[in-house]
Amino acid sequence: MNNQRYIALIILLTPLIVLSLSTALFYSGIFSTTNTTENGSFLNPHIETEGTELSLEDGTSFEFIKGKWYLVYFDDFNDLELSSEKYQTARAINITLGREMNRLKRVVVYRDKEKFESIKDVRADYPDIVFVYDGEFLFEGRIETQRDNPYQSKSFFILNFYSDVVGEFYDTLTFSEIFEDVKKLL
Repeated sequence: MNNQRYIALIILLTPLIVLSLSTALFYSGIFSTTNTTENGSFLNPHIETEGTELSLEDGTSFEFIKGKWYLVYFDDFNDLELSSEKYQTARAINITLGREMNRLKRVVVYRDKEKFESIKDVRADYPDIVFVYDGEFLFEGRIETQRDNPYQSKSFFILNFYSDVVGEFYDTLTFSEIFEDVKKLL
């Protein structure tokens, strides 16, 4: 009879001891995860987009919708071949997402209206991409508080469902590396 009580006590205490020890070891830093598998660079703190005064081509105000993810590219239209390549990558990421494609919107931010008007034929090939004008350079300025100028870096930026910029995908990353991170985030 005494043996059964000891066995029951061991059975009850084993999970509690394992859980307590693993938690203590994790928070002590002995077994914590320091290496992550992300390909992009994620921002801490996040960059808010509220009040950036972006506008659409027709002049109406544009706001990032909370509840949607955004893949944002800042384009100066100096290299149309690179622009087309970036737009194609954004489209391919969206198509490859399959059922999740409606959760990710693609946005191109620009600041030069004259160059924007001159690339109508390129824009016509990508009707699913939203082009927004950053007239006061507010969005660009917010990015520059933590990163290099987004027009020069040629990076993609990812906005979470709270409309905050949470990460940057450098120009050196391949389609599959960017897609892998986007898939994890969604």
